[in-house]
Amino acid sequence: MSSNECQLPFKCITVWPLLDLPSPDAVAVPNSVTVPFGQTSETLSISMYPVNYPLVATITGRSCTSKQSATTLTVTPVTIPAFGPAADVRVMAILNQFLALRSYEQALDDVIALRNSKRSNGIGQDTRLAAADHYLFSLTGSLLTLN
Repeated sequence: MSSNECQLPFKCITVWPLLDLPSPDAVAVPNSVTVPFGQTSETLSISMYPVNYPLVATITGRSCTSKQSATTLTVTPVTIPAFGPAADVRVMAILNQFLALRSYEQALDDVIALRNSKRSNGIGQDTRLAAADHYLFSLTGSLLTLN
């Protein structure tokens, strides 16, 4: 940010979008957006990438004048049949995502936290995420029995 960018009179306001998302690879926003003088809003490009379960992103724009505005965006996976090979592949992809660098117990805790999140906007009801939850639960229960 240049030193005169936020001084009066404004020629424009630069807004820095901040992204709050459990999976940062799902959505990309630009580093900054310039709102021309006299305007109160500006359109920004948002890139979305494939996801295995619905995600809710909060995009907050904050200007150098400390004004901010936020909106939410729900990113949903491509629709597939509820049962069958495609559903099995998606459940396995969810498991792999949550098990990367985590124990089974930690992965289960993370899935449960996501499903119970107050800002989940119905994510917890996703059948593939629920299947991953149940699979991890049964697996951690089996591991406890073996120990």
